[in-house]
Amino acid sequence: MSLWVTYTINKWITPMIQRQPELSGKIRWTFQFMLRWAAAPIVLILMMSMFASLKIVSGALESSIWERSKDGVRTMVEAMATVIESTVPPGDAIGPEMDKTVRERVTQIIHNAQFPPNVYLMLFDVEGFVIAQGTRPADEDVGGNHFNYKDVDEFPFIQELIKAAQRKQGEFVSYKWPKQNGGTPYRKSTYPRLLKGDRWWIASGVYHDTVEQVLQESIVQHYWYILLATSLLVLVTATFLLFISQLGEVLGERIAQPVLEQMKGLTKTGDEERSLLAVALHNLVSEDLINPLKPTLSQMAHAMDTTTRQTLKQQASKIIADFDDKCHDVERDIYPPAVRCLGVGTAVKHKVREMTQGHDALHIKHDIDESIPQSDPGRECALYRIAQGLLQNVLKSAQATQVHIELAIHGETVTLTVKDNGNGFDVDPVVYEPWKARSRFGIQWMLAQAAVYEGHIKFTSKKRQADSPEHGTTVHVTMRWPKPETKNGS
Repeated sequence: MSLWVTYTINKWITPMIQRQPELSGKIRWTFQFMLRWAAAPIVLILMMSMFASLKIVSGALESSIWERSKDGVRTMVEAMATVIESTVPPGDAIGPEMDKTVRERVTQIIHNAQFPPNVYLMLFDVEGFVIAQGTRPADEDVGGNHFNYKDVDEFPFIQELIKAAQRKQGEFVSYKWPKQNGGTPYRKSTYPRLLKGDRWWIASGVYHDTVEQVLQESIVQHYWYILLATSLLVLVTATFLLFISQLGEVLGERIAQPVLEQMKGLTKTGDEERSLLAVALHNLVSEDLINPLKPTLSQMAHAMDTTTRQTLKQQASKIIADFDDKCHDVERDIYPPAVRCLGVGTAVKHKVREMTQGHDALHIKHDIDESIPQSDPGRECALYRIAQGLLQNVLKSAQATQVHIELAIHGETVTLTVKDNGNGFDVDPVVYEPWKARSRFGIQWMLAQAAVYEGHIKFTSKKRQADSPEHGTTVHVTMRWPKPETKNGS
């Protein structure tokens, strides 16, 4: 069957995949490989599942039949014990001192009890002497002492039956015993029951192979029902696996796709930043150092008088000093030293003042805690850059007249809130579905930076509408703020 499924897939499905021009060669090859070589194992797994299901159903059926058999033996022994005890006159104990007529009547009950093949009653006293047995000939072992009898495994089953009867807890004793004298021993479970007076006890048992035979007959008789049950089990399993597969696709679309697009955005942003940094460094060196310094040094080399050389030297020194200042500006853009020197609170406060200079129409309100303790440098820089990016978005795109910036620490968590009354935007496509927005990778970069340092950013925005006075955007940032690790010996 597995080979037939594989052949069918190779003949009909593989050509369909090959006709899909939008699939790349590697993806097409992967699909073909999976269909060709995964079909047979899948069918084999399904067949094994059906076999396992059949075993499970058979095991459950066997357990049910076995329990019913034991219940039948227990009920039979209890019923016969009640009959025997009712035969004895009230006040008389059941034992060797009984009247001869009553004893014969009890023995006759044991002999005449009608049971299925290989199921019979036994009547013993507590010292192991046989009083009566339901087997034929009935008097074969009567009077003999079986107290020391053991089975083929040297298990003293008569002694254990006496103990179980005297405990009166409804126990079964399992041992091996032949169905006929000199025959093959089979596993048997016997239920003993102590009679009134605690001198005699009766017992009966069932052979395990009889239960197995009944099980096989039941499986044959109910084969189609079992097959239907196993088929339904396999169908439910297949449906569950299909559901998991579909769920995986949904999760992939909802989780993997945003992460993928976020990584694309981060890559694009990183490439853009590296490109801008390369251009900035090239322009800085060429335009602010080499281009102005080269002619000055050339003039110095050809100057004849001391005054001219001194003047050119001062010009060269100023060019170098200006270049050094601009290098510091680039350094601050890459990693602001104010964060390490002044702390992230003070650095953010200075950055807010620097960025809002010249925006006279914008009312700035800030509640910034400058006492926020130091943490690891990457975490501090990430929070500083997030604050800078959020404020840059307000100044660039929001068209707001008011902005409120709040930075505080609560235990080991720092919170940053930037609220404006600007135009607002649709949060879902921009923040959670960036591949649809096709822009705003800066926001994705902030989200990634926060996530790296155990943080979270929540965007709430309402677009400006003519009939609604409420509009604007609120961004709430939370970030864990542990103390920096101290190295041994530092």
